[in-house]
Amino acid sequence: MLKASEAVAGVRAEVDKLAERVSALEVAVDGGTRVSDKEFLMSTELLMRQLLKLDGIEAEGEAKIQRKAEVEYLCC
Repeated sequence: MLKASEAVAGVRAEVDKLAERVSALEVAVDGGTRVSDKEFLMSTELLMRQLLKLDGIEAEGEAKIQRKAEVEYLCC
């Protein structure tokens, strides 16, 4: 179960980095800066990969709750 919690924590760290990237894109667009579609596609793809990693983690108990919370964060 510790391994599952560590895996979820690793995904969470990666998602946090990607969230910063998405926020920077959002600020740029809101400020009138043109951002290439490639940047949006890349960010979407990287977030989807993290979602797939979460899907592949078998967890029970607390780790399962952590995984579910991370999936909800990614999807909302």
